[in-house]
Amino acid sequence: MAALVTRPGRYRADDIYFTLMALVMLGTVLFGFAHTYFLAGMVMAPLPSVLVHVHGAAFTAWILLFLVQTVLISAGKVKLHRTLGWVGAFLAAAMLVLGVLATIAAVRRGVTPPGFTMGSFLLLNNFEVILFAAVVAWGVAVRYNRPVHKRLMLLATLDLMGPAISRWPLHVI
Repeated sequence: MAALVTRPGRYRADDIYFTLMALVMLGTVLFGFAHTYFLAGMVMAPLPSVLVHVHGAAFTAWILLFLVQTVLISAGKVKLHRTLGWVGAFLAAAMLVLGVLATIAAVRRGVTPPGFTMGSFLLLNNFEVILFAAVVAWGVAVRYNRPVHKRLMLLATLDLMGPAISRWPLHVI
């Protein structure tokens, strides 16, 4: 009696899942920030300060890097993935600083998302940025445990979706 042996296809389910998640998150960010940032000319968008531009560029770079990293793993380019991973680690550290500074600057300008007081926005947004950086640091620390590493990086990136989703131009009656 012959045993049925299944061979994995070219792409594993994880490769497809994480790449699709990266694309969904990129779409979420593009849709959320299209009106105020991407379609407004990015560099020329009428934002309140250079800090907000740098913050937007860094956070956008993270989303793009996350997509590139998932594609590299799917393509078997592990060495390049690891090299770019160090770029990502430094970018995450910069994002921590930029996120906190941008939040403080928004509170100083008296700008908060609907439903937030100045204090709650300051506390919750900074907590979200710190949580992102902590989960990325944890993911870097366990980078040789592939299943844990990729899930932590996904969770860290999902943590960034709140501001993009809150800006979706959907009108609820």
